[in-house]
Amino acid sequence: MLPEQIRQKRIALNLTQAELAERFDVKTNTVARWERGEVSPKAKGMLQLAFQSLEIEKGLNTSKVLELRDNLKNKVNRLRVKHRKNKSEWKNLNK
Repeated sequence: MLPEQIRQKRIALNLTQAELAERFDVKTNTVARWERGEVSPKAKGMLQLAFQSLEIEKGLNTSKVLELRDNLKNKVNRLRVKHRKNKSEWKNLNK
């Protein structure tokens, strides 16, 4: 994303640099550096920026977004536990 596009999008969403920084869990001066073109957002930051913009535009409730994120984290953790258990059982069967 080009520096001017980041700035324009932030302004269009009526966000300050500090507010945008808070949403992306970065320092305010990082957003300022993005907008000046001194640094580019890392891939994760750019993806987060895109999704946050969509969430704001679509009017999604922030608490709902956080709830969805937490639910996904829980599902991933359960799958990890299940995978470890299945892997362990498979090893026991092949002894």
